Amino acid sequence: MIQRIQSIFLLVVVLCGVGFAVFVPFMRDVIVVSIWGINFSSVLLSLISIFMFKKRTLQMRFCFWLILINILLIALLFFVYILARDSGYYTFIDFVKFSSFSLIATISAFLARRYIKKDEDLVRSADRIR
Repeated sequence: MIQRIQSIFLLVVVLCGVGFAVFVPFMRDVIVVSIWGINFSSVLLSLISIFMFKKRTLQMRFCFWLILINILLIALLFFVYILARDSGYYTFIDFVKFSSFSLIATISAFLARRYIKKDEDLVRSADRIR
């Protein structure tokens, strides 16, 4: 069912990815373009994961990959901030603003995975009773 709580958490991941795409300036720098690609893959993976509600184990794997992708995104943002700090293009406030989207997405993906695991355990315990 799409109205489960984990679907709402996965929708938060999508919204954070869209917010990231709106607020992070697009430059022709190779690193920033790769950050956009990683963000796009995160959004796409979470959208696919929302509709995989019948395959909970696959959905848990997708959430695991979402967590890793968003952690990688935070690390790359930190790397870009360190490189661009001396030029004055990015400030620490920009880094916090940009990385907060990925941090919220990571936490939401973790919570989604946790609730998917609870559903899977509930189904397995009901199968055991039969």
